[in-house]
Amino acid sequence: NGGTPLTDAAKQSPRNTLGDKTRGWVVDRQADVKHSIGNVAAVPKRLGTIKTMELPDYIIKGSEILESALSSSRNQEILKGNIASLVGLYIGTLRTAVIEAKKFEQFIGSYETLDRPDGPKEAARVEVDRLPNLGLSVNHLSYKNILHDVSLEIPEGTFLTIKGVKGSGKTTLLRALMGLYGRESRAVSCGGVALDGIKQFGESAFQTTIGYANQEPQILPYMTLRENLLLWSRRTVSDERLRDTLVELGMEKFADKLGEKHAHFSGGEKRMIGIARALIKDPKILFLDEPTTSLDQESAKQVMEIIGDLRRKRPGMTVVAVTHDPVFETIAERVVDFAEINQKPVEQVFVGSADATR
Repeated sequence: NGGTPLTDAAKQSPRNTLGDKTRGWVVDRQADVKHSIGNVAAVPKRLGTIKTMELPDYIIKGSEILESALSSSRNQEILKGNIASLVGLYIGTLRTAVIEAKKFEQFIGSYETLDRPDGPKEAARVEVDRLPNLGLSVNHLSYKNILHDVSLEIPEGTFLTIKGVKGSGKTTLLRALMGLYGRESRAVSCGGVALDGIKQFGESAFQTTIGYANQEPQILPYMTLRENLLLWSRRTVSDERLRDTLVELGMEKFADKLGEKHAHFSGGEKRMIGIARALIKDPKILFLDEPTTSLDQESAKQVMEIIGDLRRKRPGMTVVAVTHDPVFETIAERVVDFAEINQKPVEQVFVGSADATR
């Protein structure tokens, strides 16, 4: 096949820049294509055998048309050229695909070690109900260039507020406490067991014990209030439970409107719907991300009063809130300054000769 489109495509492919495994893969695929091209010439003969089989007339007629088309040497050459062009394109994009696959593998781990509900990792984990307590502990947690050697103890039943300026990394810490950062979950423990060692799937998972209300709850106007409240819930929740939760959060005016669609809510009402979504799970640990941010003074006051009342009604529930609102700190039982626990390294500027060590 010297000088054919296939060999030209092969010469132009970046196979020499790939690793041994990739180069071997390319060679194998080229061999497959040569074999396929060789089969093109044999197709008419093979199609001819269809006539001897007891098949419907339309299949036999179709095979005769295909046999006639492929009997032409010109058509065979066109088909060979198309296959070769496809191979050149396929191999030409392989390098990019390999690089992207490696990046993805670094993020989620290799295919062989993927975490699965029926996998060995999950089988070795502890059921959340078997933990001695639900106290949270952070031990020397670092994450990217955001969290630096963070350590923190949160006993079960604590109402803790982590204060800090906006954009300092408080939300990142909150997500780490919920076990959302993979390997970093080993630095966070619950009941003395690293989050990575607690069940991750099913009704015995760590996630079944927590509720989370984010800064900007999404309210979908084409859904009913009931559907919006149950948006992130996989459990069956009765209307009575939904109404009780709304009343508990000062949203009693919506208690009898679960089947209605609501296009407009105030900022405070949106925040309460976000908290309601978390509460219908009956969480043992409630995470609040900036519960009063972007609210006017009156709405923020109402949200704080409701959260304070909620705390009194559920004294055993751990509440962890992050905020940059100094007023919100007044309702917390314990306040931690994020800047004090996030040991961000101090940038040093060295003044001296060009040979100075930096």
